[in-house]
Amino acid sequence: MLVHPIALALLPSLTLALPLVCWSAQGLAQGAPTSQPSPTTAAPPAKPDDAAGKDAPKGGGPQGAAAQPADTSPADTSDDADTPGAALARKAEQAPDGAGDANDQPDAEPPPATYTVDFHPAPGVEADDGLMDVLRSASSLITLQNDPPSSLLGLEKRIDNDYDKLAAALRSEGYFDGSVMVKVDADAKPVAVVIEVTPRQRYTISKITLTQTDGSPPPGGPLDLGKLHLKPGDAARGPAIRDAEAAVTPLMATRGYARAKVGQRDLAVDVQAHTMAVAFTLDPGPLVRFGPTTFTGLGRVDPEVAYGRLPWKPGDVYDPAKVDTARNKLTDLGVFSQVRVVLDDVPGEAQPDGSREVPMLGQMEERDRHFINTGLTYGTTDGGAATATWGDRNFLGGAEALTVTGSLGGVGRKKFRNSDGLDYSLGSTLKKPDFLETDTTLNLSALAISEHPEAYSRDAITLGAIVTHPLMPHLTGSAGVTLEQSSIEQDLTGNGVLTTTDNTLVGLPVTLKFDNTDNLLNPTQGYRWNAGLTPYLSPLGDSGTFIIGNAGASGYWALDDAKAYVFAARVNLGAVFGGSLAQVPADKRFFAGGGGSVRGYAYQKVGPLDVNNDPTGGRSLIETSAELRIRLTDTIGLVPFIDGGNVFESAYPDLSQGMRWGAGLGVRYFTSFGPLRLDVGVPLDRRSGDSMWQLYVSIGQSF
Repeated sequence: MLVHPIALALLPSLTLALPLVCWSAQGLAQGAPTSQPSPTTAAPPAKPDDAAGKDAPKGGGPQGAAAQPADTSPADTSDDADTPGAALARKAEQAPDGAGDANDQPDAEPPPATYTVDFHPAPGVEADDGLMDVLRSASSLITLQNDPPSSLLGLEKRIDNDYDKLAAALRSEGYFDGSVMVKVDADAKPVAVVIEVTPRQRYTISKITLTQTDGSPPPGGPLDLGKLHLKPGDAARGPAIRDAEAAVTPLMATRGYARAKVGQRDLAVDVQAHTMAVAFTLDPGPLVRFGPTTFTGLGRVDPEVAYGRLPWKPGDVYDPAKVDTARNKLTDLGVFSQVRVVLDDVPGEAQPDGSREVPMLGQMEERDRHFINTGLTYGTTDGGAATATWGDRNFLGGAEALTVTGSLGGVGRKKFRNSDGLDYSLGSTLKKPDFLETDTTLNLSALAISEHPEAYSRDAITLGAIVTHPLMPHLTGSAGVTLEQSSIEQDLTGNGVLTTTDNTLVGLPVTLKFDNTDNLLNPTQGYRWNAGLTPYLSPLGDSGTFIIGNAGASGYWALDDAKAYVFAARVNLGAVFGGSLAQVPADKRFFAGGGGSVRGYAYQKVGPLDVNNDPTGGRSLIETSAELRIRLTDTIGLVPFIDGGNVFESAYPDLSQGMRWGAGLGVRYFTSFGPLRLDVGVPLDRRSGDSMWQLYVSIGQSF
């Protein structure tokens, strides 16, 4: 059974005379011996401070004796009545010292007062499961049952303490007329305790008001009380009322009154209508303006970088949204493990208009400056690959991120004609934040690569300079220039004859990217899409001038609240415009097949093949995938999937040529840094030369 946190009493100002009726059974508890019935005792009537008096509810609450509901019917409500625990007290007094000790040792400690608890609604009464969970959590008899008291007197005290706790829990949940009956069989071994609950009708909220002490609305006009998440008709629960009160301060902060608070909370109960009216009295405090900002914990980071990320100027009216923006912008620098931006706890400097300019505090903790990452992937056809990255998060003191990455791939892959079959690369990137203006990032890159997939063999050096800038929430744009010098051995005509071309290419990539998903490596909701266009100019070399366009989108939909079932789908399109296939270097053509494409087929093996059954690539591409991601446990998941796609020699996808489809099942092992992926796919349109199945291992979901 799920146990909720212990309920608290609503408020001292909401104390009511509860019909808390409690007595012990007369030896009738299940299993109790009938020949020796326990004495009958009854709980005393409601305490004096529960009756109408100095804490009596306002607005039609119970007055004096009228606060006692008419159906109160305890077995004995005389002043001499005992609580059920009194039976235990008498039982303890009657027991001789050392009673129950197996060896009758006079100095031996008595055994603990073990007991059983039967906690349920009264016969014929229906009670909400959530209420019963709250009451069980509030009951010491339940929560401490595995730690019994050392004596019957201790059990008596525990039972008596439960009265107030259960009454407070009932009030906190809005059951002001509710009652609890306790039955105790002191002769049973262990002692039998029965708790029966009669909640009766639940009170609801009738009205909510929020005004200043003089009755006027808050500065700036009435607040939208719907944002308090409490409305007329809701249950009159103490936690909900406290949450509504706590929501007032952040609402007023959006108007610049960052130190507003509820000075008084008045609750008026109408016991005949079973309703409660809630009135909050607001102390708005002064209008707050941003003062000077002081940063701590910057270490090697240039303070000007941090100051440049603040979206306000001293004197601006305080806005919590700007504070959140500053926190996110500072976090996005990647050099801080913790970022906290808050108002200083000082009155601030008074301004002529009555507002106060309050200093801001930025408290940061820097991440380790250097890091090393490694990665492994494996595919049945394209073999294994390993990468290692060394990085410096603050290379020049301005939060510049420098990375150097080396990789070795094609391990275990069959050799490609006269190559050794292995791929090598060594590259470096430098990211400079706030380039020319805030939020604009300059990305410089250099890469030396020698790769030998089945489609071609390529040796190249590339340089790039790309600028990215956020255009709106979740949407970024980028543009830049690349320079590439390559030597490629490929089959230009499809007749199996290899030709070596030398290419000098200048690229001008422009890209838009949108991503509002909730996780980079394991998204469960949201969308991603991208669109790019890259013209390539060839001032020297054997290739021509051409333009590559590509677009892709993926979506993620959680099918249940726990996000244990997630449906994911994607589609990718690509096209090369200008120039024939022979004028497009092999590494710029489109290929499909493999772990990140159409699973079930070998790497690059979906699309046109030459006479040697080697892929030649094409000028257009279409790919699509669908998965159902099932999380079986916290660490294990299953993913049935289906992929489809094809590559075409024409500049536009020719769907008359059909699609190649693959399907399979994947296993996911979830870690703190992302899921480990193992997929097994089979081709549904198997051709001569295609393997019966393919295995893929990597980090992260397939898309």
